[in-house]
Amino acid sequence: MLTDVEKLVLLRDTGLLKHIDSEELYQLLEIAHEVLVKDGEALFRQGERADKIFAIAAGTARLVAEPGARVLGVFSRGRILGEMAMFAGEEHAFSAMAVDGPVAALVFDEVELTQLLLGTPALAFFFLGEIARHNLELLRSMLGGRR
Repeated sequence: MLTDVEKLVLLRDTGLLKHIDSEELYQLLEIAHEVLVKDGEALFRQGERADKIFAIAAGTARLVAEPGARVLGVFSRGRILGEMAMFAGEEHAFSAMAVDGPVAALVFDEVELTQLLLGTPALAFFFLGEIARHNLELLRSMLGGRR
């Protein structure tokens, strides 16, 4: 189980502390839930309703598109997963699997996070930036790393 200080460090690793004040950060910590996903298990699966966002605290997650399990990317500490589909109100377009050991993550529920973001513009802006960065990374990986 992560301490509040460890959670703060994790959120700083995602860039979050650059955009919000301490009060907003503590509000975010209040709605964070911890999960431990065993090696080989899914944080989420392609086709499932996207109702959570995952901030990886430890371990490695591989994003794969099925059928064929084409690898779209590999992500570790400080990365946020699931935000694109959740904010779009869609199902997950790919699966996120724990690889090379377990993945520890902070999980943010859609309803709780949406309520918090509606009252916190700086935090909402951060998530918009995360979605844009994630989209760019996926596009670059599909183009063979070209910029």
